[in-house]
Amino acid sequence: MTKDLPQTPEELARYLDTSIIKPDVTAQEVKEFLIKASRYPFAGIGVDLVFTDLAVKVLADTGVDVVTTIAYPLGGLTTAVKLKHAEMALEKGTDEMDVGMDIGALRSGEFAAIEKEVAALVKLAGGKIVKMVIHCDGLTDEEILQACKLARDGGADFVKTNPGFGANTKLRDVQLIREHFKAEELKIMVAGGARTRQQTLDFLVAGAQRVATSAPYHVLGVMLPE
Repeated sequence: MTKDLPQTPEELARYLDTSIIKPDVTAQEVKEFLIKASRYPFAGIGVDLVFTDLAVKVLADTGVDVVTTIAYPLGGLTTAVKLKHAEMALEKGTDEMDVGMDIGALRSGEFAAIEKEVAALVKLAGGKIVKMVIHCDGLTDEEILQACKLARDGGADFVKTNPGFGANTKLRDVQLIREHFKAEELKIMVAGGARTRQQTLDFLVAGAQRVATSAPYHVLGVMLPE
């Protein structure tokens, strides 16, 4: 991995997701953010469901994936509601979905129900990328690995280590997951804890395939686009 580390801002951007997910954000603010961010080849940009159609329009032909959040950041919706929201996101044209796993159900041992939910989401996605969002920041190693197993066995493309919002991912979290799951089985997306270029590179070296950051231009070492 070290030999293949990205060198330029454009190369590094391809490993990054960023997002504009705030309770008070306006459509105009989302549009402006997307236009500026699309000047770099980010892997994906996350938006709430209500802004998915706007993001699809603005990011068309940029090569940047639209990522819609589902049951995010807490995961505490029923499977039926998650599937309905996912269906709406797909109808709007999303490329990817970041779906909150029900961590309470995980800690209660409801493993079969979680795996069934993941599988239903993956089937509905029809080849679009599904990332299951867990909460490494508040889970034991055993719980992290169980969450990853359920995501993998349900067919998810990625496990996302945290939803952000103050939750931080440790390098050891990524190392732990990668020690037990090959990248071919389950990709890792880090969220929370990557605010510098070096932190981001460290996560990639540890085995992550993507890193989400709320400070993308600082990570890239570039000025905020005008």
